[in-house]
Amino acid sequence: KACNYMGIWCMLNHAENCQTKLCTNSANSRRRRVVSLPYRQDMRYLELKLCLQNTKSGFGTICIPSIDMIRMATLEEDDYFNAWGWDKCDYDYPLTFNMVKHGPWAPKLLLHQCVDSERSCDIERELDVKDAIILRPFEVVILSIHIACPFEMSYETDVLSTMSSIRVPVTSYGPLSSNHLGVQQHKHSVATARFLEEDALWK
Repeated sequence: KACNYMGIWCMLNHAENCQTKLCTNSANSRRRRVVSLPYRQDMRYLELKLCLQNTKSGFGTICIPSIDMIRMATLEEDDYFNAWGWDKCDYDYPLTFNMVKHGPWAPKLLLHQCVDSERSCDIERELDVKDAIILRPFEVVILSIHIACPFEMSYETDVLSTMSSIRVPVTSYGPLSSNHLGVQQHKHSVATARFLEEDALWK
């Protein structure tokens, strides 16, 4: 399965005050200009950095068909969809955490490290959520994504203690078939990374 050779690491873009973001800056200081962002004011926001890597050689190329297919789930959502099927999770389902897809906090590509140095890129650029990500063997990308979370989650730990998993749908393109027609094998699966429980972090 393609998910067996997709490596996923999640990093928090930590704030000094440990708080999640509001879409409007505080006006407590006269020196600060109030900036309204095009997001809901009844939500709070958190920036995550996702590192994705094709960790195998000789198994072909991995494709993440669309960035907006990446999902973050709580433990309750994991239990529900594992029981009833993840096909029940569509774009209309009110998940606890949802990726910000447009505006200043839209997904960004921070790094694309390729075996072929000419294809590598370390210049930050915005991504369309419909963009696909292609990873050849050992290639790495780092994405910046913002997630919207409930307004009562004021602190980063509120989010991290609630989030259970990150799911990344992937497709693998295997070696060319032996019929010399150039047809590649397509294998679809979902790579899942689970957050460590808090007790494990403090051991």
